Amino acid sequence: MRGAMRLVAVAACLVAWFGAACAAEPESDAGPRAVPPAIGESGPEIFYLEDDAGRLVPVPGFRYRDFLELFRIREGLPAALEPPPAVLERLLVRCDLT
Repeated sequence: MRGAMRLVAVAACLVAWFGAACAAEPESDAGPRAVPPAIGESGPEIFYLEDDAGRLVPVPGFRYRDFLELFRIREGLPAALEPPPAVLERLLVRCDLT
């Protein structure tokens, strides 16, 4: 099932890429060559979460961090753990009992 979802995602990317290439204006021979716009990410991001049946469901704009926060609320768990203000990494004690 996951292989099919990947295939659908790849096909969607190819369709979007070909659509953008076809919509681009043709270059004119008379004028100076224009600089193409910078390539960037278009939103929203789409993440996939498993539903009750184990199928991957697209969830646009929903980050893993958001999922964890909602899970903690639903389960009554404390808020996200913050790192402690100080960490004792090593302790050396020397003692002379003579």
